[in-house]
Amino acid sequence: MELSNYYYLLNVDQSANNKDIIKSYRNLSRLSKTNNIIKSYYPQIKLAYFVLSNPESRKEYFNNIKEKYQD
Repeated sequence: MELSNYYYLLNVDQSANNKDIIKSYRNLSRLSKTNNIIKSYYPQIKLAYFVLSNPESRKEYFNNIKEKYQD
């Protein structure tokens, strides 16, 4: 499975808190209604939001990214 950079998709820093993640997701969700480019990425944006907004899945995602770049 190819791991995309969820932080990049949501336009947040890795140190972003849940409030920043939610704010960015809502903004992108709003923009996807009028912007076809964002609309095409919306399924990935939605997945990124669900992974990063949950502390357990966010930690697992971070560990997977770390393993990927250690090799």
